Parts: sequence; structure tokens; C-alpha cells
Amino acid sequence: MSNAPITPPGSRRTFSLAICVAVGIFIGLMCGLSLARRLVPAPTESRLVMQLLALEHETATMQARTGRCEPLSPARANAVEALVELVTPSLRDTLVVDEGFERKVEHLRQAVRDFNTSPRRDCVTHRRMLAAIDSACRDCHQEYRSGEAR
Repeated sequence: MSNAPITPPGSRRTFSLAICVAVGIFIGLMCGLSLARRLVPAPTESRLVMQLLALEHETATMQARTGRCEPLSPARANAVEALVELVTPSLRDTLVVDEGFERKVEHLRQAVRDFNTSPRRDCVTHRRMLAAIDSACRDCHQEYRSGEAR
């Protein structure tokens, strides 16, 4: 008598088939995930634009807190306005850009323009214009931003 384990006929074939099916499902999932990543744009551009705008805002806020309420240099003012112009294009692939969104971006655009072109630059005016920018950002974020923290 042999000491080989007794296996029912076809069980080895069933096991091999099950392994092949499992490997096929795994490969299919990996290919599907890879394709999904390419179809859904990464929000890196929009995050970069928003983070740069937030950094500029925080800098202006800190200046107001320390009593240094001077206007931005022309180059920096132009850079901030260029960032505002990138808000809509950078978010076009990640959210529905409708008329309401465009109105909110225009509100931000005007607030930034007012901040950059104000002839008077005392700290009261500086803070009031920052409050207008805050309001424009907050209004848009409340309606269009996903649930992530600012």
C-alpha cells in the first residue's frame, strides 16, 4: 500500500482553476485601478493654487497683525491676480463650474483687485479689504468645497 494522500479525482484541477481565477481577478483589479487613476485627474494643480492663495492671504494677515500694512509690490500683486485667474481652470476638472461658481470667483477677483489697487494703505483699510477677500473665499468654500478642512 502506498502512503500517498487520497484525493478525489479532479480536485487538483479545481484547485488550479480557482488559483487562475483569483490571479485573473487580482490582475483585473490592478489594471482597473490604474486606468481609474488616469481617468480621474489628480487635484494637485487646484490644491497648489489654493495653497498659494492661502499663503499670500496669511502673509497679508500677519502684516496687519504686526502693523505693517503696506501694499504689495507690483510683481507680487500681479502674481496674486494671476493665481486668482487660475482658480476656475484648475478646478474645472474636479467640480462643476457653473454660473454661481463664476460669480463667486468674480467676487474674489474684485476683492483682490481692490486690495492691490487701494491708494490708501492704513491698517484699518488693509483689514477691511482682507475681510472682503475672506468673505469671497468663505462663500465659495461653503458651497463648492468638499468636506476637507481648510
